[in-house]
Amino acid sequence: MKRIITEPVKIQSKDGRVIAEYLPDGKVKVFKGSFFRNIEVNSIRQNVINERLYLLNNSFISNSQLSKDYVFENPSLAISTLMGHMETGNQAFVTMDNIELGSYLEIDSNSAYEQHSKLAALFDNINQDRIRNVAAKKFIDEDDDGGSISTNDIDSFTNVEPEYIPSVKPEKIFVDKVSYKRNIEKAKKSIIISNFKCDLDNTHVSFTSKNGKPFMEAHHLVPLSTQNYFDNSLDVDANIFCLCPNCHRKLHYGEDVFTDLKKLYEARVEYLKKSGIDISLDELINLYK
Repeated sequence: MKRIITEPVKIQSKDGRVIAEYLPDGKVKVFKGSFFRNIEVNSIRQNVINERLYLLNNSFISNSQLSKDYVFENPSLAISTLMGHMETGNQAFVTMDNIELGSYLEIDSNSAYEQHSKLAALFDNINQDRIRNVAAKKFIDEDDDGGSISTNDIDSFTNVEPEYIPSVKPEKIFVDKVSYKRNIEKAKKSIIISNFKCDLDNTHVSFTSKNGKPFMEAHHLVPLSTQNYFDNSLDVDANIFCLCPNCHRKLHYGEDVFTDLKKLYEARVEYLKKSGIDISLDELINLYK
């Protein structure tokens, strides 16, 4: 699981000649005065060559140093560009405590174990309720309490890109029961990213909304009502799908949703992990029973 980064983390190359910050969006800001090797090897990739040329042609380099701060897209591009040969940024950079960046960004495996343990305890309680003929809690039904975000809620169609990074848990709301505040803009974004097409089957036809776009609804694959059992936010791009009304209702009320859940899960499992959400397919299916 990935560590949640909410503020810049000071880092440097292992030899101390490159001083930088790792930013919450995964980019790296390298500071003025950091070393730049003028010689490069023939085997460097084209994107690194392009980055080096940009720096050299736009007055970023003087006397083998950066003459002003520069933000790179990721750690590997930063260190490879500056050194003139290919390096892995997560290994080349260390924190001020001399911890490799890659190790620092990875949460201890104990955290993932604790998350699975929380879910195991939850399922055990649900199974005990079923044995005692007590109505078992269906988390997927609770997600309907706050209503659905749909195409009709969207008033701007600006192109957006998904972000697959961990986010802190949303704010708790205390009314009749404890729940978590939703980010409505995230739900709208999921519909725009999917271009108003159903993520289960993009050939599904829906009626036209008042804003002229096909009517679709946002759906959280891992129900938001289970947020208490996860250390990171479930209200993130990786966990929100765009579904036609029929598919959305099927996931909530259908008799057999295994195939649909498997398709959605497999499409996003790696992005879920990048976002700090570690859940197996079996665990997910249990949340819909």
